[in-house]
Amino acid sequence: VLALNMALNLRDPMRMQEPARVWTFVKRAHAYVWGLAAASFVVAGACQAAGWNAIGYTPDGTCGLRNKFVYLFYVPLFCYWSICVGAVAYVQQQTERTPFLFLHPTRSQHVGLHY
Repeated sequence: VLALNMALNLRDPMRMQEPARVWTFVKRAHAYVWGLAAASFVVAGACQAAGWNAIGYTPDGTCGLRNKFVYLFYVPLFCYWSICVGAVAYVQQQTERTPFLFLHPTRSQHVGLHY
């Protein structure tokens, strides 16, 4: 969520500072994170109740999702990781295009920096 917030702030910094937009982003981020966790829990619990042995001890001795049900954890994790990598790549591209985006006061204050 932090990487996505960083990319959105860089894309349009003034609009993302409006309280209504910040609050909307916070609500959507929480809905995404907790909704994904709740959906995984409900699916795994339903599969366990149906007798599919979805929850129990894993081969490394911890308790969690078993067998192919571990994909309920790893697929959303990979999707989120991909979003983060894309957001960081976008931020890097934007900052390379405007290298002094955040250092903008005056040219005389940038001692030692070459343009």
